[in-house]
Amino acid sequence: MVERCFADLELAVENAASASDPVDQLRQWCLAYCVFGLQQPGPYALLFESRATGQLGVGFTGSSGAAVFCGLVAAVQRCMDIDAVPRDDSKLVAVSLWLGLHGLVALRRTKPGFPWPPVDVLVERLLRRLAAIDGQPDFSG
Repeated sequence: MVERCFADLELAVENAASASDPVDQLRQWCLAYCVFGLQQPGPYALLFESRATGQLGVGFTGSSGAAVFCGLVAAVQRCMDIDAVPRDDSKLVAVSLWLGLHGLVALRRTKPGFPWPPVDVLVERLLRRLAAIDGQPDFSG
């Protein structure tokens, strides 16, 4: 079941990231991740909010979860390769983005009454602040 859910997530993010521009690919990847989590809360919770997947080593080298994370790392690296994101450790930047994306999904699911801004607006802010898209973090608001 875990492998199938990761395969579904991987398909969702990879199919969404079809733009030719690496920044747009990364943006689409992040939006698709959030949409998956919000529209499929059961599978998302199994993958990222269950101790069972941690005990299986899911998310580590060779696991089905690693393929999804490696897709995010690769998307970040493509942005670095064209200097749209400052050169850094692409894995560290991907982890930072993942933390933000997971927080966005988890909080929207558990606090539905909060007046949340649109998902795409929040994803864009995460990309500007955590990946410094366009070379500089945007702290202007």
